[in-house]
Amino acid sequence: MKKTAILISLILLLNNLLFAQSYKYEFNGIVQHANNPIKNVNIKIYQGENLIVDKNTLLNGYFKFKLKFNTEYFLMVTKDGYKTKNIFISTKIENITSDIKSDFFAININEGSGIEAMLELQLASNGDLITEGEEAQNKIEQANRTARKILNRAYITADSLIKQATSYKDEIYAILEDNKNNTNKNNDIPNANEIDYKEENIVIDKYVNVNPNAKIATIQDTLNIINDLINSDSDKMTLIRLQLQQAINTNDTSQIRLLQEQLVLFDDQIKMLKKLAKMYERQITIQNLELSKNRLLIISISVFLFFILIILFFIAFLYKRKLKSNKKLFELNTNLKKQKDEIHEVNKYIKTSIKYAKEIQEIILPFESEINQHFENFIIFKPKDVVSGDFYWYHEINTGNKYSSLIAVVDCTGHGIPGAFMSILGYNILNHIIIDKKIYEPSIILEELDKEIIKSLKQEQTKNIDGMDIILCKLQKVNEKLNVSFAAAKRTLFLYNSQTQQIEKIKGTRRSIGGQLKVIKVENFETIKVKTNKNDIIYLFSDGYIDQCNIERKRFGTKKLTELLTKNATKPMQEQHKNIEKALNDYQQTTSQRDDITFVGIKI
Repeated sequence: MKKTAILISLILLLNNLLFAQSYKYEFNGIVQHANNPIKNVNIKIYQGENLIVDKNTLLNGYFKFKLKFNTEYFLMVTKDGYKTKNIFISTKIENITSDIKSDFFAININEGSGIEAMLELQLASNGDLITEGEEAQNKIEQANRTARKILNRAYITADSLIKQATSYKDEIYAILEDNKNNTNKNNDIPNANEIDYKEENIVIDKYVNVNPNAKIATIQDTLNIINDLINSDSDKMTLIRLQLQQAINTNDTSQIRLLQEQLVLFDDQIKMLKKLAKMYERQITIQNLELSKNRLLIISISVFLFFILIILFFIAFLYKRKLKSNKKLFELNTNLKKQKDEIHEVNKYIKTSIKYAKEIQEIILPFESEINQHFENFIIFKPKDVVSGDFYWYHEINTGNKYSSLIAVVDCTGHGIPGAFMSILGYNILNHIIIDKKIYEPSIILEELDKEIIKSLKQEQTKNIDGMDIILCKLQKVNEKLNVSFAAAKRTLFLYNSQTQQIEKIKGTRRSIGGQLKVIKVENFETIKVKTNKNDIIYLFSDGYIDQCNIERKRFGTKKLTELLTKNATKPMQEQHKNIEKALNDYQQTTSQRDDITFVGIKI
């Protein structure tokens, strides 16, 4: 049975090394008093100073918990009105014995004071190992199958060796007994009685009774003793041969026969001892192989654990770096959110300011109702951004029997906020020239506007090149007759002739307002008088309309605009407004607006 116990211990130790961290003992129990279960009993379990379980029993006094393998615990059972129960629990492998029967135990506690009842504590024979995953369960089953194979092979080998040793023992005892009897019969043989078999009997007994599962050192010692016996018997055979030669020389027949029988006896004994030696050598070889396998297994487990440690270290390193990255990311997100909030506030403020600027710009622009009092008209005003660099201007002059109206469409450099500043500057300068200085001649107005822009922007000192294009019309009514004249800076007047039903294009001066140094002589602005008929229409517009591109990046152009105006000139002005705007939207489609657009139509 010793060999079985040692193998089982080795297998359990191997299981402990491989799976100690993957299993737990499961304990099921009941707390009772006088064989009656007690509910709401507090059960606390400590591992050292750490509390790892804190729970109460159920209505039936039942409780259940799991503890790690190969560890010591301290269990405390308490309830008001009952005596406290303290229990020491060990799940170490050396505490697992063959008399452990079940995983259920009862804890008896007494009321108040008195002698505590004896603790009944039993564990399952298999340790009641509970797997923590399908992979761990497969490993346990594989290890148990391997252990059973090793145990079965050990049983077969041990039984075979015991049978052989018993057989050899009986033969040796029979030979030695017969040899002893023959020696006692003839005391006349010189030195024959000096052969002592007591030592051989002791050695054989020691050999036969040796544990086949003993350590290699013990087996090796026995093998050395057997080899010494073989050498001793060989020496004794040499002595017997000398005695035999002496008997032959003296012709002592009885002594010759006795010595020959002794030679045969020792020869058989040496053969038997050599067989035993081979058997032990074979056993040592087997155990060496087992040790080599165990050593290889330990090395493999060590290498495996080493790689596991490396992987865990790498995972810990990555996790730490991830935490660090997350911290940086959190700080970055916090800063970005703060900046986003600040930008949002600034953007909100800017949008509010631009919206207010738009309201101011719309307020200063003339109302259509002012122009409608004297002329049928339409106005299209579409800034590219919230505020516009384009603007239109209108003023009425009433001097006695003469009534005049001045209307202008102005396209300043840029668009958006910069263009809006220029438009406010141009608007104020026009008011100053026409209203304050009372200058009504279109060409002179443009000359004055050019000077004021250059002066206001200090273009001779700053090299600033901002300016504007403008077309300014004067509509003068004299004795029920309407005279039309205009001056333009790089703009063209479109006139619909109701007699010929054609669009006439009258170009202005090819010179801008501001935006250039007057180092060389430039062309003077010219007032151009236009001959008109009743129901003629004049069109004033900035270049934003004809410069608008479609999805193929092609401009609307002057040709398409001429065709559009010719087609719609006979229609009411508001219908023209609608059709001109629709034509632009259909052409533009999904492309963005390229520039500010201002378009004014006045029917004479």
